Amino acid sequence: MEPEALRESLVDIVRNVWESVLSVALYPSETVEPIAQGITSCVQISGAWAGVVCAQFSPTLAKSSAAAMLGCEPGELSNDDLRDALGELANMIGGNLKSLLAAPSSLTLPWVTTGDGYLVDFPHCELAGEICMQGDDGLLAVRVLKALPHQQIESRR
Repeated sequence: MEPEALRESLVDIVRNVWESVLSVALYPSETVEPIAQGITSCVQISGAWAGVVCAQFSPTLAKSSAAAMLGCEPGELSNDDLRDALGELANMIGGNLKSLLAAPSSLTLPWVTTGDGYLVDFPHCELAGEICMQGDDGLLAVRVLKALPHQQIESRR
């Protein structure tokens, strides 16, 4: 998928997930902004297309999105509830994107990284596309990383 088509698809996917599941509107941001502190949830796609989909949430958007998904107030969320909800949101984004990529492919279970000053790195991948979405409660950055073919990995060594 071409980078511009990927970006447009990601905007549509994220907008649809937030509106249909959470009844929350998110809008594309003009620039992709790094989120210094936040929570990152990822899902891996493997098969005919291989790579990773990462959703990085600002802390306030993470809590409001998880609370909307679970039907509670942000202050009522446990850490496990927060991680589960954000993992499921990454799973929804990844599943919708997977349906647009080469088949057959499958998704892994999501994983979630929290804390201060962490780095989420995927060696042997290159950035295929990224977007930043803005809501009333903060930012969401979504990055899609495509796995490099084995011969490209070997040539970089």
